[in-house]
Amino acid sequence: MQNDAEVVYPTRIKFSLEARGDAEIRIVEVEYGVAGRDCSPDVVLAVPDHVVPGTTVQVQWVWNIAKLGNLPPGMRIWWDWHLVDVDGNETRFV
Repeated sequence: MQNDAEVVYPTRIKFSLEARGDAEIRIVEVEYGVAGRDCSPDVVLAVPDHVVPGTTVQVQWVWNIAKLGNLPPGMRIWWDWHLVDVDGNETRFV
């Protein structure tokens, strides 16, 4: 399993996940936010494009932070991935 974030400040953050499951993974979502006080919602949910269902998934999603008017330097972000397989089993990668 690989769970990474690549920050290209001040324009974007690219979240990447490579995960395996015993059953076919059908739903992949990333939740993210900013730690501490901010004008943005506490939790934002995004669904990556082009998710190919399978027992192994490789996905990426890009948060275009420039559209927010940029995040202040040093602001802490968090993210986790939510996966659901064909049997309805849910897994979170933090």
